Amino acid sequence: MRIWISVSWFDSKRGSHKPLANARVYGPEPERAPNHTVQGERVVQGGSYDMMYYVYVLFSLKDKKFYIGFSADVQRRLEEHNQGKNISTKPRRPFVLIYYEGHYSKADAQRRERYFKTTKGKATLKQMLRQSISDVSVLGEISINKN
Repeated sequence: MRIWISVSWFDSKRGSHKPLANARVYGPEPERAPNHTVQGERVVQGGSYDMMYYVYVLFSLKDKKFYIGFSADVQRRLEEHNQGKNISTKPRRPFVLIYYEGHYSKADAQRRERYFKTTKGKATLKQMLRQSISDVSVLGEISINKN
């Protein structure tokens, strides 16, 4: 299994990756799997994969805390969170995407999401993303003070 992080999101309608705003590069873009296809949650030889599942971490500029989620469409979910369509995050807006990782398997993505929501997982994220959190916090304070 390969796990990767990039600054693009997969557009399933067009079958291509698109640039994602407010993201940083944390690793190389993955090599494509041209001779594999997804059937259910298994990658099978002989085609191209159709679906990736993402675990994402949003950072609230209001309360300086994480929101951890999982989706097949990170860009759409970020927009929904920032538009207040999610009851649990509506009072914590605005959010900035500071991290995400892609998985071929839905079960793997859900398992990773559960891990990041544990105390140890949150500590791991804070350590991994300490510079990003610092940068985003400063930018958030500047933009909030301008308004």
